[in-house]
Amino acid sequence: EGYAWADYKYIDWENDDKDIAEILLRRMEERLKKHRGKNLIVISHMVMDRDFVGYERYSNTDYFSAFLGSEKIGAMMERYGVKYAVMGHVHLRREKQTAVCTYLCPCLGYAFEWESPDAAAEAASAMKIIEI
Repeated sequence: EGYAWADYKYIDWENDDKDIAEILLRRMEERLKKHRGKNLIVISHMVMDRDFVGYERYSNTDYFSAFLGSEKIGAMMERYGVKYAVMGHVHLRREKQTAVCTYLCPCLGYAFEWESPDAAAEAASAMKIIEI
């Protein structure tokens, strides 16, 4: 039941998933440090805030919880003053505003996930204009 992220069946990091996530987080932090004080927009296919995951939709949360919606990513966005964090992967269209960052998940998703059968309307709903 629900959605399943099958990557865990095919990928072998040769390390624990959470260790790999830590390596990737360090790389992201290095980039953010390099550009501290600028108007930052971070774009990632992976979800950067737990509120956007919809864990109830997935059957294998152990594997991807290391990557999807990591609280460490959201904290990093806040710590480095990221203006916009744009993410995807989960096919949910959501937004969230904090005092520091606007989180956008403007996923188009699959047609069977749309609120209407009108592709143009769905695409327009998913598009966002970002001004900095």
